[in-house]
Amino acid sequence: MSAIATREGTVFVVDDESLIRDMANRMLEMMGCKVCMAEDGLKAVEYYRDHWQDIDVVILDMIMPNMSGVECLHEMRKINPGVKAILTTGYSQESLADKIEQDQIQGFLQKPFRMKDFSEIVASTIARDE
Repeated sequence: MSAIATREGTVFVVDDESLIRDMANRMLEMMGCKVCMAEDGLKAVEYYRDHWQDIDVVILDMIMPNMSGVECLHEMRKINPGVKAILTTGYSQESLADKIEQDQIQGFLQKPFRMKDFSEIVASTIARDE
């Protein structure tokens, strides 16, 4: 197995698929991160409103029921304009280019995640502006 980037921090994983949340949780714990999770955008915004000061990075699925990842990010920005977000999807990044301004996110992860890519983007996002 290739080396993974490690970095302490709190990461909020928002994805409607329990398998993805569980996999991300295991990967983040291997990196040394604390993890909190939500299964849709509405619950994520509610949780973020109460805990945003403790969250270093949000990992958001683009396609979810109730509220998309883009809509969720928009609502989180109202709470904290400096939110650090990584977007994820099973679709290609190019097909999402018209849905989100690239300067509003710190990174993009294609599903399924590869541990090396996942750990590097999370660790560099946590480290940004420290």
